[in-house]
Amino acid sequence: GINAEYGVKTKLTARRMSTNTMRRGSMANRKSSQRATLTIILVTLLYIISNIPLFINYVLYTLTLLYYEYPVPFYESGAMFFYSWNVTAILSTGLNASANPIVYITRF
Repeated sequence: GINAEYGVKTKLTARRMSTNTMRRGSMANRKSSQRATLTIILVTLLYIISNIPLFINYVLYTLTLLYYEYPVPFYESGAMFFYSWNVTAILSTGLNASANPIVYITRF
């Protein structure tokens, strides 16, 4: 109604303000949700990319065991076998673990 003393529509103005406030809150929640989703996608992609060498090493090792007489042809030298596993496992895990905080800090 109209407030006779001030000549303004108080109920209508209050309703309009609360609707606008709800819309802004909804947009903020949507934006925050989209940002969190993108962060999760980035962390997942980072995990996959940083562990590709380890996945390839597992595939090569499995193929070697199934189709070739071990250790030919992929792991001929003991050094290659030792370093391929250590470098891929430790380096991949270390790179991923050190990159995750950077992603989280820059995203939030």
